[in-house]
Parts: sequence; structure tokens; C-alpha cells
Amino acid sequence: MKVFITGATGFIGQGVIPELLKNGHSVAGLARDSTKASLLESQGVEAHIGDLSDISVLKDAARNSDAILHLGYVHDFANMANSTSIDRAAIEAFAEGFAGENKILVIAGGVLYLPRGVVGTEETLPMTDVLHGRAKSEYLLAELAKEKGFRGVVARFSPSVHGKSCYPIDWSSDKSCH
Repeated sequence: MKVFITGATGFIGQGVIPELLKNGHSVAGLARDSTKASLLESQGVEAHIGDLSDISVLKDAARNSDAILHLGYVHDFANMANSTSIDRAAIEAFAEGFAGENKILVIAGGVLYLPRGVVGTEETLPMTDVLHGRAKSEYLLAELAKEKGFRGVVARFSPSVHGKSCYPIDWSSDKSCH
């Protein structure tokens, strides 16, 4: 399977990419600059230079991939409305590239806005009274997956996902940096 990843050089991407490669998948990743692209390429990952606002790059990636792991996000806390807008436009671009095909789009989401006091399942969506940021993206994904005929999945993480950096990444090693 060919998998395209946004956030490929980020903390979550660092953990996901070696697993995909180890299990025989072909991996491509979005890199914001040539330094990050070189890092990905040195590990056997096809690099696409651009960022989450490069809609043509994202649509092309969707057309040429079997699955997308959308792990990247613009963390501009001074302008979260813009960050949310960029995220939603990226999801829409992937959906357009996937239209009518049974491909998989996985987006990063969170547990922070899930309903309290109930067990969350694959069908559980964020509470609507706190609908902003990535929570809005979960609703968009569900809507577009149904409308366009692809599989939409939300990987939910804790409100803060970070840890020790592993640059340069040594994916050939069994050593974990997390």
C-alpha cells in the first residue's frame, strides 16, 4: 500500500513511518523544506516539498496514494481560526482526490472534546457545544467520507503529544526515542 503522510517529520510521524516501512508499505511524506525532504529521502521515504496550504500537492498525493495519514497541523495559537481553515482545506483536498474510491483518510484528532461520562467509540464525534479546531475537522471528515465514498478514520490523541526529538531519525535501529 502506498501511504502519504503529512507531519512526516513530526513527533507522531517519526513513530508511524518506521512501522509502515517495516511492514512493506511504500511511504511518501510532506516536507516543508529541502532539509526535511532530504531527511525523509535518506530513510527511503518519497518526499513532497510543500506545506498544508499547497492544495495542488495534497490533491496529487491523494490521487497517487492508497491511504493518507493527515498528522500535520499548523499550530499557530495566535490565529487558531486560520489553522483550522488550513486543516479543513487540506481534508477537502484529500477528499476530492479520493472521490469515488475506497481509499483511507486518517486524520489526527483528540479526546479533549469527546462527550463526558460515556465510552467513546469509532462513531463518537466531539461535543457540538465546543466545536472548534480539530473537532470541526472530525465532523468534516465524517461528512466528506459519506458524500465522496472513501473511508474516514480519526486517530485520537491526548491534548498534548510531544517528546524527545530523534533527529536525525535512525529508523533502521530498534532504539526508541519516545
